[in-house]
Amino acid sequence: MLFKESSCYGPNPIDHWIFQTIKLPIPKKLNGKSLFLSSRTNYWHLLAEELCDLFLLTEYGVVLNEFDQIIFEEPSYRASKEIHEIFGLEQIRQVSLQQNLHLDCEELHFFTGTFGLSKYALNGVRKKILEYFASSLKVYSGKPKRIVVTRGSSTTRRWLNEKECIEALNTIGFIHIDPSNLSLLQQVKLLQNAGVVIGPHGAGLTNIMFCNPETKVIEIRSNEQGGEYSSATCYEKLSSILEIEHHTFHCPSIERMDLKGRSIEDADLVPDPIKLRDFICQKILI
Repeated sequence: MLFKESSCYGPNPIDHWIFQTIKLPIPKKLNGKSLFLSSRTNYWHLLAEELCDLFLLTEYGVVLNEFDQIIFEEPSYRASKEIHEIFGLEQIRQVSLQQNLHLDCEELHFFTGTFGLSKYALNGVRKKILEYFASSLKVYSGKPKRIVVTRGSSTTRRWLNEKECIEALNTIGFIHIDPSNLSLLQQVKLLQNAGVVIGPHGAGLTNIMFCNPETKVIEIRSNEQGGEYSSATCYEKLSSILEIEHHTFHCPSIERMDLKGRSIEDADLVPDPIKLRDFICQKILI
């Protein structure tokens, strides 16, 4: 049986509200073989976990069509939809856990949870996407771009003083992008030609997997984010796999009490604009 709930409990798992009350709705029965892939629509999890899992399965000879259905969610962003098409997910019978909430599976196959990233699988996913766009990725001869990846319309881990920070970064040659408004090809092109990438801890930084080794990354992260039940270092690990220089700018944050078990993990960020600019100049530009 499956039901949807966050596994990010914070530093004290026993305090998570789910342990005080569990109500399971009437289950939807799934006959035959089911593969549980995900109950999320997050861009990071799609690229760094779900596609990597599928890549490893197919590498080891598992045929996805052998499953009667695969449990995953329809993508909510333009780039994610393109990724589903590239990897053929739109051709598979899909079942949504978000829509059904509780599934009763006759035969269920799933992956064990882990915060580990597979270098082999990540490089395989990266290679497939870059090869798909190979004819559209022309050689860029200009000066490498300095890019700020914004949080756009995200409702969690919001960058509350984003405007003030971007104004400060504009003075040292940065441009800002909102990945949620761009196609996958547009994002790949921008990151392929980036010299420096700055962004808050969040799904938009997943695009650093398309960067070249010469790119430098600065991640803006809450002072409070960390601990055993946090994914705080996931982008550092991704940079390490890609052999990209990675720096972390720790900043104050405002805890989101409305987010229950993710109140610290998804706290809103308030980096000091001048300190951020000076940090970048010290670590990257000078």
